[in-house]
Amino acid sequence: MATTSVQLLAAKHDIFFAQLARHGRITQAAAEATLDRSAAYKTKDSDPAFAARWSEALDAYADTLEAAAHQRAVEGTKKPLTHQGQFTYVYQTGPDGRPIKDDDGNYVLALDENGKPKVAFVREYSDSLLLAMLKAKRKREYGDSSKVELTGADGGPVKVEESPIEIARTIAFALALGLREKALQAEDGSDLA
Repeated sequence: MATTSVQLLAAKHDIFFAQLARHGRITQAAAEATLDRSAAYKTKDSDPAFAARWSEALDAYADTLEAAAHQRAVEGTKKPLTHQGQFTYVYQTGPDGRPIKDDDGNYVLALDENGKPKVAFVREYSDSLLLAMLKAKRKREYGDSSKVELTGADGGPVKVEESPIEIARTIAFALALGLREKALQAEDGSDLA
């Protein structure tokens, strides 16, 4: 039985979504599935089932990212310990926990399962990832509670009679003032939220 063009396209879509879920890069997923990237976007815009699979694939990739962030933030990652560009090695220790010396007075290196000297590792954690995860999960306790409200003259609505560039400048200026005020409050301790 011959493969139809519909079956071939369905198989390409399966590959596209599998790759998108794996690495989250649309251009690469389309290339791996031999799909035209712009055609994939057009299909997404016109086919709700295709759009739903696209969203599910990106959600699966986001889960992968969240797991990696959790690993780095909570469980940490092992990093080889170095000194002046050279690995630091682990020494054998005796029952008292002290490093063992050989007959010449040199410390004896601990060996791994392949008979090679064991490299010392440190576990590093990412405080910034931990804080980002807390902010995402506990917005009330860890989120940014500042608000910036823009009003026009005498507290009325902002009039939109200016060019888009002028509007952007006005908004940027107002935001800068709000951030400056928040920073000043934080410095003098008046904003404890």
